[in-house]
Amino acid sequence: MKKLILFLSAALLTTGFAAAQNTSLTDFVHKYKEQDGFTYALLNKELFEVTMKTDVRDKDWQKAHQVIKDIGHLTILVADSTDNALELYTEAKALVSTSEYDELLSVKDGRDRVRIWAKTDDSLLEDVILLVSSEREFVLINFNGNVDLSNISELLDLFHTDEAKSLAQNAEQSSAALSISPNPGNGLFNLVFDEKDGVPTQLIVSDTQGRRVKDLNLNGQYTQQVDLSALKNGAYYLQIRTNQGKVAVKQVQIIR
Repeated sequence: MKKLILFLSAALLTTGFAAAQNTSLTDFVHKYKEQDGFTYALLNKELFEVTMKTDVRDKDWQKAHQVIKDIGHLTILVADSTDNALELYTEAKALVSTSEYDELLSVKDGRDRVRIWAKTDDSLLEDVILLVSSEREFVLINFNGNVDLSNISELLDLFHTDEAKSLAQNAEQSSAALSISPNPGNGLFNLVFDEKDGVPTQLIVSDTQGRRVKDLNLNGQYTQQVDLSALKNGAYYLQIRTNQGKVAVKQVQIIR
């Protein structure tokens, strides 16, 4: 796999790009994220900053930070020891329509497979999907936001299964526990927090491009309802901050 990553770093610098529309692998991620053998995380910039402060081991997340600093949200799904890595790869790949995304790169090297799709704007990559399969490893990373093309080699570092899994695990440990119901819903959502993570103080709602659409001050209760019924139908991300500095990031969908 490492040999393949080095090849990708060079190949991407000479790849041409064209515009495409946004799509999502949300259903695929939700299907597998709670299953045994999978590691999952949903991060935004604030949660990534918190994760960096707690992950002080020998990993150099500063390079990754340069890539992720303009990201709205980052979804990671990793299976690092699975007998159906190729099947997962094939299933996820089929969900990315060529009419919605441009394929930036497709590489097959023995049992290793890598695909990259994105929406592009000049030197920026938007809504990047990274899909990797090897003999027993599967990695899906979806960046919602902007990635500077000059940082693509740092982006490729996250292809390594260990790095992607480590980032997801540390993000999970750094995040506040939160459950939301019903989801999907009509805009009225019930939030339940874990007392050990501190008092919930602020809610920030953003769209799939990371743009803030609503800010709310929370009442400090560990169970409360928020009204987002004024928002249009679609997917949104909720970011909740607590008085202990923890951050929770969850995706919700409004359907009426």
